[in-house]
Amino acid sequence: MRRKIGIVNDPIDAKAMAQWEEIDATAAKLEIKIVKADVRKPEDVEEAFQKFDEERTEVAIVLQSNLLFLEQANIAAAAATMRVPTVYGYRVHVDAGGLISYGVDLNACVYRAACEGMRKSTTR
Repeated sequence: MRRKIGIVNDPIDAKAMAQWEEIDATAAKLEIKIVKADVRKPEDVEEAFQKFDEERTEVAIVLQSNLLFLEQANIAAAAATMRVPTVYGYRVHVDAGGLISYGVDLNACVYRAACEGMRKSTTR
């Protein structure tokens, strides 16, 4: 039986397009069935997770995009309601109630960048 993975995709965001191409190519090599759900507006989030439930996906991956970042609470709620284990590209999704993240903590990145900027400005 082929494994099924749901992908929450934002087809408008360039960051998500590159991620989608990489996932699609890898899934074919590993014989994984991808269930793609395009989210173009906030109202599409619930439908995406309903689709994953109907298709009986084992897990969902939320790609990194501006819209999906802004909809973090809505996505976490939909994933929990449909009981779909979900992996996120940004740590803030976990802070909003998501299961697990493979990505960076953006707040920590901003903090480090600010500290580095301050350090450079005081050493001149």
